[in-house]
Amino acid sequence: MRRAGRRSGVAVAARDHEPFALPAGEVQLVSTHGAGDAFTGTLCAALAAGSQLRRAGTMANETAALHVSNAD
Repeated sequence: MRRAGRRSGVAVAARDHEPFALPAGEVQLVSTHGAGDAFTGTLCAALAAGSQLRRAGTMANETAALHVSNAD
């Protein structure tokens, strides 16, 4: 996965999959600290649990968005 732009979301490419993009959600940015960890952890957990790549990417994107908009 690769960031597709400042606010545009994430581009996804993997073997045996057609590349696709997932849009970024609109959030009030508080801090980007830990956003990559939140994204990667959720992506790995979702894939390990058997989620399809698109669903896992969506879950990871949503988790990172929630993380960066939360002050705690």
